[in-house]
Amino acid sequence: MRERADREDDSSIDRDVVVLAAGYLAVLVAGGAAIALALGRSPGPFLADLFSDPVWLFGTVFGLFVLLKASSKRRAE
Repeated sequence: MRERADREDDSSIDRDVVVLAAGYLAVLVAGGAAIALALGRSPGPFLADLFSDPVWLFGTVFGLFVLLKASSKRRAE
């Protein structure tokens, strides 16, 4: 019975990580689109430029890494 509860906790944490990662990426894309509109540019090419920018990509990957590390730390507790 205890193993089943542990497995359910793990799956809910995994689901939380997926939801948070999707939300994080959605906020980044929405923020990029808002910046493009504020600058008077079309969001499509602006976002394409962002996703090819190494600094912005590093920030995205770093943010996801921090999110995953925080969730694994929470899982260990």
